[in-house]
Parts: sequence; C-alpha cells; structure tokens
Amino acid sequence: MHCFRDLPVSEKPRERLILKGAQVLTDAELLAIVLRVGCKQRNVLELSMAILKQFSLSRVFNLSYEELICIKGMGKAKACQMLALAEIIKRVNTAPMPLGKRITTPDDAAFVCNDIRHMEEEHLVALYLNARHRLIKRALLSVGNLDSSIVDPREVFKHAFKCNAKAVILVHNHPSGEHKPSDEDIAITRLIKDAAEFLNIKLIDHIVLSSTGFSSMSKEGYL
Repeated sequence: MHCFRDLPVSEKPRERLILKGAQVLTDAELLAIVLRVGCKQRNVLELSMAILKQFSLSRVFNLSYEELICIKGMGKAKACQMLALAEIIKRVNTAPMPLGKRITTPDDAAFVCNDIRHMEEEHLVALYLNARHRLIKRALLSVGNLDSSIVDPREVFKHAFKCNAKAVILVHNHPSGEHKPSDEDIAITRLIKDAAEFLNIKLIDHIVLSSTGFSSMSKEGYL
C-alpha cells in the first residue's frame, strides 16, 4: 500500500476537486472522496480503483448493504455512506414530474427522464405534449429489452388519446452504457412514427439514454 499522505497535493482527489472542479476527476477519485479513508491493505484511492474494477460506477450505487460489506476494505461505515449517497441520488432523480414544463430540446427530454438513466433493465418511457410542447403526461410503456415484436404502438397512442396529446417523445435507457441507437431501436422508432403520422400525432424524437450520455434519433436523422 502506498501512503496516501505522501501523494503530491496535485494527485489527491479532494485537493484536485477544489483546484479544478469535480468534472475533471475520474470515477475512482470521486468515489475516494465519498469513502474518505482506505483500509489496512489499500489507501482510499487504491480501494476505489479496486472496487471499480469489480463493479461499474452505476452498479456500485445499486448494491445492497449486504453486498457492500462483502467488498474487501469496505466495512459498515463506508457501506452506510454509499447507501446514503445512493438514496440522495435516487430522490433527486425521482423529484416530482414537472408537468407543464416546455420540452423543446433533446436535453429537456433527457432531463425529465434522468431517473431511468442508470436502471439495470431497459425502460421505455413516453412523454406526451400539448400543442405548445408542454408536458402533460409521462407514461412507462415497457421494461426489459426493446423488441419491435413486443412494443405495441397502440399502447403508445392509448395514452395520447386519453390526455389529448398532440405530440410524443420516446425515451429509453441502455444499461450497457452505450447510447448509440441499435438497429432494433431504429426499427421501433420507424414503426411508431408511421402509426403516429396515420393518427395525426407527431413523434418528435426518440432519446436513448445511458450512464455516458444520450443521443437524439431526430438529430441523427432517423426521424
């Protein structure tokens, strides 16, 4: 184990955050700040790197207490710190839905569905808008791998008719971390787009979210 105190100030996560901002830190450095101290075998940065070799960052914050304390060097206090932070993140991401909010950009749609970004299964959500592009309803359409033989356009537009929506935006997550649309995503989007045109409802976009970012199928030319 390398002594953490002997590290140059420029390499210590907390000092780097103060000097340069949190956005420049690696996942391991951010996790080290949360954990605060290491263990007998590893300093806190080494412990963080070891944890992230075993689990992805999003997976770490979905582990149970029992799973966390099984990680060598974690212990009860660190496990509780991790669970508390995970709950804070969850509460922030599941804040009350901003009905009435104008959805005018892919960033707006991604923000409204940020709570599904780190889900371990694919979640397909529809955002229903009025003529002024204000959000009037959000509905969860499916959970699990998207498949054009399973996703039923009637389910999408059933909600649209009930709330008198004039436009729809689809949003779903990729647990893999890759936010590029798959061939299946494109097929589903085109299927629903054709149905939307027939029903005189506009499919504005289909956003693919992941832990690394998001893509807009409209901007990429699929709509």
